Amino acid sequence: MATLDELVNAIPQLQSEVVSSKDLTNSRAERVNQLQNKVEKKEQSPTGVSWPGTSSQTSGGSPTNISLNVPSAIPLAPPECFSGDPLKAQSFLVQVELHFTCRPHTFPDAQSKVAFLLSYLSGDAATWAIPLVRKNSPLLYNWKNFVREFERVFDRRTVTQSADHELLDLRQGNQDLVSYLANFNRLVAETSWPEEKQAALFYKGLKEELKDILAQIDPQPANCQDLINLVLRLDHRLNERKGTRKKTEKHSWHAHDNKDSRTPRERTPEPMEIGTIRRPLTKDEKNLRRKNGQCLYCGRKGHFAKDCPIKTKSKRGPVQKVATNASVESENLKHPSCREGLLLGVTVDPSQSKHLKLGIRVQVK
Repeated sequence: MATLDELVNAIPQLQSEVVSSKDLTNSRAERVNQLQNKVEKKEQSPTGVSWPGTSSQTSGGSPTNISLNVPSAIPLAPPECFSGDPLKAQSFLVQVELHFTCRPHTFPDAQSKVAFLLSYLSGDAATWAIPLVRKNSPLLYNWKNFVREFERVFDRRTVTQSADHELLDLRQGNQDLVSYLANFNRLVAETSWPEEKQAALFYKGLKEELKDILAQIDPQPANCQDLINLVLRLDHRLNERKGTRKKTEKHSWHAHDNKDSRTPRERTPEPMEIGTIRRPLTKDEKNLRRKNGQCLYCGRKGHFAKDCPIKTKSKRGPVQKVATNASVESENLKHPSCREGLLLGVTVDPSQSKHLKLGIRVQVK
């Protein structure tokens, strides 16, 4: 076992070892910081683009060649080639800028961004870019100015009307709410309308059916997003109600047809062809027919008066066929010059309490 004197003498040696260990740790930490700074500087250093037949105009003025490191962390589909269609200008720019957002190290400066966009031009758009490249236009080194010129030439809004005018004229019409909302959000993002004005414009463009429902809600949301959320819920419930109503009506019609087919029908006399003789039904008679599910025209079940087959046939000529369950009064008239008797009769509606009398005079030469 070490004595007290030995332990006291060992203290300076231990202190020296501790100091050496601290120096080594600090040296390693400093080295790590130096390496980290080098990595950051390398990532932030710009890479220029040498345009065909020209020298690169970087901030330092020295020409450099392009060196692109494309990270593979986010797989992106390449933009669709743009041929100059004004209706596709904005969507093309969005596709291009999506690559810039997801791969900032691949496109560190304006030159690389413009070069990427130009590589996806075709047709008239590619023809437009030729003089820019050959004359080494300053637009090739300023992304914002390049986009501004691109939109001036190809964006349809610069030819027809601004996003403000489009938003004022936007209407839902016959399109579904989702499509209307997509167009509304696109235009709002390109304008600077205040929140309360956005809500008023969104309400103004809705179809009348939704406006009628909103008119019953008081107070209405003043915030545009709250109003949109409310309208989405109402539209969803409205579509659900329409679907439920269709199923209910279809089920009731099938049930009525099945019930009518299971009920044995009474034998009825054959229809008789007579002139159009029909007195109007009273109010009580109409109510009774509605209660029994009978047609207001012929008295049969299974259809309404507007779809009555007998009524449809009667429109084709002066003669109609009427079949009922009522008794038929007939008289067999004969004349010496006639080989056969002439049978005349009147068919009476079963809901009528009295027979309809018809006086006929027959003259035979």
